[in-house]
Amino acid sequence: MNIVNNVHEFDQKLDGQERRAPARLREAERRYQTLFNASPQPIYVYDVETLRIVAANEKMVQRYGWTREELLHMSALDLRPAGEEERFRSGSHEPPDVDIVRTWRHKRSNGEVFDAEVTAHDFDLDGRRLRLVTATDITERKRQERALRESEERFRSLTELFSDLYWETDENHRFVRMTGVLVSRRRIRREAFEGKTRWEIEAPDMSAEGWARHRADLEAHREFRDLVIARGNAAGEKYYISLSGRPMFDERRQFRGYHGIGMDVTASVVAQEALQKAAGDLQALSRRLVEVQEVERRDLSRELHDRIGQNLTALYINLDILLGNVGVRGSAEIEGRLRDSLEILGATAKMIDDITAELRPPMLDNIGLAAALRWHGARFALRTGIAVTVDADEDFTPETAAMRDVALFRIAQEALNNAAKHAHARNIEITIRVKQGELIFQVRDDGSGFDAAADSGTRIGLGMRTMRERAAAIGGQLEVTSSAGAGTTLRVRVPL
Repeated sequence: MNIVNNVHEFDQKLDGQERRAPARLREAERRYQTLFNASPQPIYVYDVETLRIVAANEKMVQRYGWTREELLHMSALDLRPAGEEERFRSGSHEPPDVDIVRTWRHKRSNGEVFDAEVTAHDFDLDGRRLRLVTATDITERKRQERALRESEERFRSLTELFSDLYWETDENHRFVRMTGVLVSRRRIRREAFEGKTRWEIEAPDMSAEGWARHRADLEAHREFRDLVIARGNAAGEKYYISLSGRPMFDERRQFRGYHGIGMDVTASVVAQEALQKAAGDLQALSRRLVEVQEVERRDLSRELHDRIGQNLTALYINLDILLGNVGVRGSAEIEGRLRDSLEILGATAKMIDDITAELRPPMLDNIGLAAALRWHGARFALRTGIAVTVDADEDFTPETAAMRDVALFRIAQEALNNAAKHAHARNIEITIRVKQGELIFQVRDDGSGFDAAADSGTRIGLGMRTMRERAAAIGGQLEVTSSAGAGTTLRVRVPL
């Protein structure tokens, strides 16, 4: 009895489900119709075989301009502008149950043509193969893409106009683009850089430390400017590029690589190298000229002392003997002339001694720079009335008869003469200091000074140039500081 009752209850439930099935189907259809019409994108359905449109939602009506009744009497071909029919027919038989995403040209009821991105999905209904199409107007997106491409092209054109090279790298710093006149001018092959980092390409003058600094900038996504790199092409020609770059980021601030420009600076680098070589040659020439000048001074001093000085001494002795004899037997007039001649001769001998000392101070050769400066300063003070003091560090080691000390002595001579002639100084201080591997030689006076920035150089220009040349000849650098009423300081720095 229970089994019979259970079977009866099951039959009643099954009958109820079958009666409720059409209601659920109608509810599903209602929901589908609601979603179909509420979609924010135009949707239409057409028969794949006949191409007739069988359904269209409200957005389709609004965006395309035809009424729903008009659309339901149209073919999917009617949505295409002239020239698109053949392309559409060839693509309308894609396999079923496959989503198809394409970009088509569509038209509206007023004839306006626009770009549409469509997503299509096939399904079967009552034995018919239908295709549901969602269409998105991408005209504005296409316009923006074109504007972006045009902007990028204008940017590249401008960079190529104002530079020799435009380049781009990816997020791994590998080259993906390189254009510009430099590519053809220097015969750069694409395979020489494409897919490579900057440091994977031969750069003969770049050190490991230089690359390390540059890579640190790149890893920190910092902008860089004027990175000069030497390169070589397939023909073995060496050239120089000055590179500048900026990091690129996408809309999410994700790093996407670098882009930048390059300038061919080969001519300026070669000119700079030639200038440096010329400066070195000039320094060597200056050193040689000073050496020759000092040799001539030494030889002239020796000649004056050994030959003319000796002759003057012999002449003095002869005149003194004649004076003794005239005093016994001669006249007062002859005696007077002889005494006058002896005085002139003595003055001449002293003058020659002074000239000899100026040409080549004997102390400079014998006991060094500081002693020679003290001796010269004392003689200078007697002649001019200007007090001269010399202070040398205990660490200072003189190089007797060496080029360095001779040059510094001559610089001091010129500085003392300038102080006496132009500055009207009362005190001059000469200091010699040894500090951090450098010899600092300084001459400071308390004279009238001058405007170092505005002075035309007419007063002491030649002497200043001579002092600079002497400093350069020994590898040193001359510095002059002065201002009106505050005296002048001359400083020479010489590496030890």
